[in-house]
Amino acid sequence: MSNQIVVIPAHNEEGAIADTIRQVRRAAPDFDIVVVDDASGDNTAQLAAAQGVLVLRPVFNLGIAGARRMGYAFAYDNGYQICVQLDADGQHDAAYIGRLCAPLLTGAADMVIGSRFTGDGPASYHIPRLRRCGMLLIVFTLQMLTGRRVTDPTSGFRAVNRRVLEMCAAEYPFEYPEPEEIVLLARNGLRISEVPVVMRERRTGHSFATPLVSVYYMLEVLLALVMARWRKKVNQG
Repeated sequence: MSNQIVVIPAHNEEGAIADTIRQVRRAAPDFDIVVVDDASGDNTAQLAAAQGVLVLRPVFNLGIAGARRMGYAFAYDNGYQICVQLDADGQHDAAYIGRLCAPLLTGAADMVIGSRFTGDGPASYHIPRLRRCGMLLIVFTLQMLTGRRVTDPTSGFRAVNRRVLEMCAAEYPFEYPEPEEIVLLARNGLRISEVPVVMRERRTGHSFATPLVSVYYMLEVLLALVMARWRKKVNQG
């Protein structure tokens, strides 16, 4: 058993899950892999299990935040020191796992975010202008709330150490986990850094993020961030 694990939350990703697992194995052969199948209605769980990885299956749909928290809790309960979370749909390139984990291994950070908007990221991934403007507003709001600038706060491609695992297993943001997690960690004095990554377009399925949905999402995120700023700090044992 390794002390490092990759957690892959998945919901109805039968078209991509097997290839995603194979990519992780090639890029990070020393990592264990667990798939959190979030009550998929297709063959996601069966295809993941056929790849020889552990599959966690909640009895009902938890949503992305619940699935990620289940992954964090599993990693913490089983003694892992480093946990990488990446999406099942093939957008996150597993080749960057080593880059994400490097600051954790040197003790320079507690959480590392794979950013599309530093280094070589921007040219490889198209984001509609309206959505990009909303993301910049979230960046500004986070900086005002935490004093830290994170260029890609909605990126779900992240690596964390055991301190973060302990915190997020106990308390994890439910509505908008990616940006709210940044507020949670910053308020508790944990160190957050970013490394440049290239993200690919979705290979299968489709996104529900229409322009109107994107605007509504961004407004809700901003409100959630302001509310998260006033939550109590997490007491770690």
